[in-house]
Amino acid sequence: AATKGEWERKASRESAAAKEEWQQKAAGDLAAAEKEWQQKATLAVAAAQEAWQHKAAGDLAAAEKEWQHKAAADLAASRKEWEQKLADAEEESQRQAAQAL
Repeated sequence: AATKGEWERKASRESAAAKEEWQQKAAGDLAAAEKEWQQKATLAVAAAQEAWQHKAAGDLAAAEKEWQHKAAADLAASRKEWEQKLADAEEESQRQAAQAL
């Protein structure tokens, strides 16, 4: 029959083996979780960068379109102003020519 000391040593060995097994499993689980987290973080960063690039490209395109419309409107207004000044100058020139006669 096994003695109390033999049972205690056997229990101690089994406990140590179980603890070792648990520590190895925990370390493996932790490593797997870290790897998964890193992959998810990498994907999240890539998705965020892509979303930002699309937004930046959209913002840039909108700004360019707005600028082009403003530039076209400013050019049209400036042209209309200069055409009016030219018409006024021609009218004044004709008036002065008529007075000279």
